[in-house]
Amino acid sequence: MEEAKNLDFSFSHDERRFRCNISYQMGHYMVVLRLLTANIPDIEEL
Repeated sequence: MEEAKNLDFSFSHDERRFRCNISYQMGHYMVVLRLLTANIPDIEEL
């Protein structure tokens, strides 16, 4: 992470999936967590 200053990954916790992004900019860390839906809609549902 020190070279790229950006880390993207996903993980599971209590049967839920999350996407995570950790960045380092201007001397500060930033963390973004996104809860992924368990149901992926079909193209017709979109």
